[in-house]
This record gives sequence, structure tokens and C-alpha cells, in this order.
Amino acid sequence: MGVYELLFICFILYVGSFIQGSASFGFGLVAVGLLSVFLSVKDSTLIILALSTVSSLGIIIKYRRSVVLRELRAIIASAIMGRIAAFFFLDVFGETLWIKKMLGMVLIAIVVVFIVNRKRNDETGLFRLRIVVIATGFLGGFVGGAFAVGGPFFVLYFLHRFQDKGEYTANMHMVAVITNVFTLSVHGVNGDISSVVWFYIVIGFGAVWLGVVSGLKCYNALPRHWVQRIAYAIVSLSGISIVLFS
Repeated sequence: MGVYELLFICFILYVGSFIQGSASFGFGLVAVGLLSVFLSVKDSTLIILALSTVSSLGIIIKYRRSVVLRELRAIIASAIMGRIAAFFFLDVFGETLWIKKMLGMVLIAIVVVFIVNRKRNDETGLFRLRIVVIATGFLGGFVGGAFAVGGPFFVLYFLHRFQDKGEYTANMHMVAVITNVFTLSVHGVNGDISSVVWFYIVIGFGAVWLGVVSGLKCYNALPRHWVQRIAYAIVSLSGISIVLFS
């Protein structure tokens, strides 16, 4: 891969982490589709899980006083079960072409779900039901472990679970860090983290940290709906490109 391709990837990682910092989600959504053009789904997923852990830690450090661990036990447990299922799925199918096609369709579907539900509120207490918590955690864990885009499930849950913006952000990213570290540890023990994966993690670290710090500065000032619209557009184009050209 040439210098221009590497610079382009670093730019995408910066944009994804900036959106993550300014809108509290979106790093994986923005980055996975474009990284998957250059790399396998497995390698792309592992790189993004590692780098999204970096961006999530930056957000947690800022909002650390808002973490409520006692509220996270059920969703973390179910998310880890989803990550275990995703490990076996990715280990078997992570190098296959049809998984890229599925990833593209998942990205497009997630954007559609977000657009359809962006103005809906949870007025029935649905997101407090234990079965909903477990289902959300498992789906977010599985999709996050298989494709590194499980964030939308957790966004929907935590937006309705916490009214305070700091609590929503801090607790969502705490779940992300715990589940990402678990997944990366399992893949590390299995020998899946290759020199290629480490290379992209190292070169992307600076871009991601700079992006999330810049995004956090805009968290209160930048119109959130514009950030989300840009993210939706990038994700949709990424999904379409994967489906058509992979």
C-alpha cells in the first residue's frame, strides 16, 4: 500500500474519531466500510475495535464521574455473550467475500433504522425491561464483534436509559471498552492479531486520539444533527461501495 493510501486511511480514522467525540458514536460506522475496501473484514474489525477503544477511553476520561457501573452489569454480560458468538463467526467466515457483502447491507440497514427512529422517544419504559436489555446487549455485542459496528444498538439503549448527556456518553463507552478489550484478548490468544493489524493500529493511534480530542471540544458547540447527517452519508456510501465493488 502506498503513502497516499495510508494518508487517506489516517484521514478516515481521524474523521471517524472526530465524529465519535462530537456525537458519541460513529467511529466504527465511518471507518469499517472504507477499511474493508483495503483489508479483510476480520483485520478491519480488529483494527477498529482497538482504535475505537482508544477513542472511547478519551471520552471516559472526560466524563469519568458519570460512570454508573451498577447499571451496566446486565448489558455487559449479554454483550460479552454476543462477542463470544461473534468470535466463532469471525474465525470461520472473517476472510470470505460474502461477509463483505453482508457488512455492506448491515451498514445500510443501520442507517435506515437510525433515520426512521431518530425522533422517537421511549415513553413506555421499553428499554428498562430485562429481556430488552439482554437482547440489546447480545445484538450489540455480536454485531460489534463481527463487524465493529455494534454501536447503534447501544446508542438506542443508552439514549433512552440515561437522560443526562454525560451519563449517556460515559456509560455507553464504558461498555464499549470492556467488550472491546474482551474481544481483542480472545483474538490475541487465538493468534488473529497479525503484524498487518498491529501496523494499522500503530499508525492510526495518533489520528484517532487527535480526532476524539477535537471532537470532544465540539461536543457542545457543533450541531449534532449535522454531524449525524454527515456520518449517515459516509456510512451509506461505504455500504453501497462494499455491496457493489467487493
